[in-house]
Amino acid sequence: MGNHVSCVQFQAADHDRQTPVGTIKLVKSDGVVKIYHQPIYVSQLMLEFPKHMVCRSDSFYIGQKVPALSEDDQLQLGHNYFLLPKHFFQSALTFVTISSFASSQTQAHDSSSLCRDSKTAFLKKAASCQPFDILKSPSGCLRIRVSEEFLSHLMEQGKVKEEEEEERSKSILCTTPQLQKEYTQLVGFRQWKPKLDTIREQSTKKSVIHQVLKYYS
Repeated sequence: MGNHVSCVQFQAADHDRQTPVGTIKLVKSDGVVKIYHQPIYVSQLMLEFPKHMVCRSDSFYIGQKVPALSEDDQLQLGHNYFLLPKHFFQSALTFVTISSFASSQTQAHDSSSLCRDSKTAFLKKAASCQPFDILKSPSGCLRIRVSEEFLSHLMEQGKVKEEEEEERSKSILCTTPQLQKEYTQLVGFRQWKPKLDTIREQSTKKSVIHQVLKYYS
């Protein structure tokens, strides 16, 4: 009854990336996944997440702007979507743009470190999944579509870096064992270790990704 929307929230790494037919998966730029169990209008999400826009997960093509959904559009059951900052939709998609998803906002002051870490994460994630699909348009032109799995991996990597920065800041703050103990008792201790998938792809694939990234940088 009413307009209440049921929603469940997950971390990207803890949730199966296959969306059941009766649900909607919305991936945020911080790597958090929200699951809705009934259709929801984009306008509702805009109220909850100002300065953000929504797009379909299959609309990321290199060299083209990602089309954002209208506020009047409705997210449909069985489909996946991304919730991204508005500025992301203002220019054509490049490999550099994609690699920036893996960059921690806490490192924004160091551009050289940011670029290096972004490329490293980009290559690592590209080697661990199917990053791109090569498709042919009706006119016969080849198009490179970025896979949802790859984008989700990169956003998850960005979340990892932010948590690592938080742990590092905590260590700097707590400079003595006693301070560390008191801090742990105050906020609770939660040890976090990133889960790195085993890289099984052929070395030739990694070489191709290196060349593509070099070309678009």
